[in-house]
Amino acid sequence: MDMRKTKCALCCTQDDYTILYAENLPTAGISSVEYDSRRMRDYMHFQIVKCKTCNLVRSDPIIDPELIDNLYKQSDCSYTTEKENEPLARTYGRYLENIVNSYDVNRSSYLDIGCSNGFLQDVRKKLNEKGFVIAINHNIGSISYKFLREKSPIIDIEHTYLYDLTTMRKIFEKNQFKVHKVFPVKNWVTLSRLLELMPINEKSKNILAKIQNGLGIQNMQLPLYLGNLGIYAQKN
Repeated sequence: MDMRKTKCALCCTQDDYTILYAENLPTAGISSVEYDSRRMRDYMHFQIVKCKTCNLVRSDPIIDPELIDNLYKQSDCSYTTEKENEPLARTYGRYLENIVNSYDVNRSSYLDIGCSNGFLQDVRKKLNEKGFVIAINHNIGSISYKFLREKSPIIDIEHTYLYDLTTMRKIFEKNQFKVHKVFPVKNWVTLSRLLELMPINEKSKNILAKIQNGLGIQNMQLPLYLGNLGIYAQKN
């Protein structure tokens, strides 16, 4: 498998890092299945490293980025209305409404961009003068990560970079944004989705899923700090 070294997105160093977790990749090779949006937990990931200079966490090395793009295109997006779409809309809508009400934001146009690969400079080019960005990402500094460590859902083959509140601020400031606020995000999540994220064996998950379904509570939504962060930033 052709692997490519990565550079730190903040300080541009390449090999000045500490290894957090050794790679755990499928023996049969990487396929689009590993990039499915809601696959069952398999704990697959590239080697995870932490930059000694700026503390940014990233995957290194990774496969060819063009191959990753193709795998994403071939992958299955299996979001459902009750389990994912409604809780996501409720979560993101809350923070979108907050930025609109708290800052002088023109409501005339919005652009939603899936930011798994960053696209931080491309986003800036698309923004109007003084335009605002709200971004929500995984938080490597969250309590849930500190408790679960490698079993955390954020340690995943899909996540090339992992930020905390400090490194998220720095990456936006590096790309000439004025940062207004960086904050932990409270997600609305269904009980069934929460069960999928738990690092327990499949037998236990199946038993708990039957209990949820029997009680009719599988789509009940709870507001929890699951391990995400958000940022409000403005084009300078």
